[in-house]
Amino acid sequence: MKHTDKRFEAFDTVVQMKFDQPIRLGTIIKGPFEVEKCDHYHVKWIWEHPTEFKSTTLPGNTDLICDTESRKYRYAKAY
Repeated sequence: MKHTDKRFEAFDTVVQMKFDQPIRLGTIIKGPFEVEKCDHYHVKWIWEHPTEFKSTTLPGNTDLICDTESRKYRYAKAY
C-alpha cells in the first residue's frame, strides 16, 4: 500500500473501485484526519453495488475510509 497526499476534501464525491469496476459511490463529509501518516475520511455512501455488499452495510451509512491503494481496491474522485 502507498500513502497518498490529501486527495479529497469535504463534499467531494468519491467512488470506491474494485480492480476497474465501481462498487460504491459517496460523498466526503469530514476529513482528512491523519492517523499514522495516512489520511482518513468520513464518507456517506449513496450507492453500493448489490452483489458486493450483502451485509448490513446500506446506502446512506457513514463509513470511515483510509486513503490507501492496493492492487484490488482504491478510491477516486467521481466526475
